[in-house]
Amino acid sequence: SVSPEAAIAAMPPAKFQEFVAAMQLIGKGPDAESLYVRVSSAIRAALIRLELPARLPMGRRFDEGIVAGKTWNERQPRGFHAEYELGDEITSGAFATVYRGAHRPSGRKCAIKIISRSKLSIVEEATVLSEVILHASVTGHPNIVDLYDFFEEQHNFYLVMELMAGDLFDHIKRPFVPKKKGKQKKDEETEEDDKQQRGYSEQDARDMIKSLLIGLQRCHERNLAHCDLKPKNVMLVAEGDETQVKVGDFGLSSRSTGPESLTRLCGSPLYVAPEVIQRKPYDTSADMWSVGAMTYLVLGGSTPFMGSTLAEIFPKITAGKFTYPPEYWDPVSKEAKDLINGLLTLD
Repeated sequence: SVSPEAAIAAMPPAKFQEFVAAMQLIGKGPDAESLYVRVSSAIRAALIRLELPARLPMGRRFDEGIVAGKTWNERQPRGFHAEYELGDEITSGAFATVYRGAHRPSGRKCAIKIISRSKLSIVEEATVLSEVILHASVTGHPNIVDLYDFFEEQHNFYLVMELMAGDLFDHIKRPFVPKKKGKQKKDEETEEDDKQQRGYSEQDARDMIKSLLIGLQRCHERNLAHCDLKPKNVMLVAEGDETQVKVGDFGLSSRSTGPESLTRLCGSPLYVAPEVIQRKPYDTSADMWSVGAMTYLVLGGSTPFMGSTLAEIFPKITAGKFTYPPEYWDPVSKEAKDLINGLLTLD
């Protein structure tokens, strides 16, 4: 019979999500921990060889020194703290904290996501590895947040990424003010007035969405469904320029092996596609619904499907019905509305 180590070492990348599901079942048995320890090095070696690029932007080879039986720590003799310096905290969540940091040898600034292993189950640890592998498979693109490095140490996982200037959510979360009615202004003054009141002028929104779609195209060309596109995961490249963005946070991403090949329930309520809510099979096209919801948000000041509870929001999404209140949408062109209508279309 084939050993667990050999089976996982031969596993193609598309089977990784199936492995995670299998580990969830194994995790209920008495031998879960010992099995995980036995196969862990084989999992890492096989998946890294199959998917991670040979060299990341910072210059570290992920696959350097991979041989049977070696752990991540044995392949990284210097350790995280010898390579990187931690700075101020940027944000934190239930399982991870993100800091500003710097690469000690080069001085290059970066963002460092630290995930505490003490808070993770076996399946959640496998999911972290999945995030690293999938993110690395699309890194090196001008509209994808770069993944520079990864460390697995006794107490923490460390994901070292490109330092960004903030996210789309922080840029647009200020209170919305409807367009004022009154005497006509010159075209350039009217456009600036729109920008101040909506957060984005239509031209800037067009440029930002184009930038987002270019990054998303990279993901879809690599058969990667992001599965959690929302303003918090759309990162601004530079202070003062809200039109150039990059796709970030691949924690819920999945490899799509073909049409309607995904079934996992994931995403954020205001931006999730109806087929995901309805537990129907879906694929990379579900990301386009999320782009439509964000386009509506940046032009109109609110999401298309509003509610105070999931019981209120989800029926509106699955019905696919929304409106363009004239007090907010009269200044927006028909072409922009047509784009949104096309993106927020039920299959």
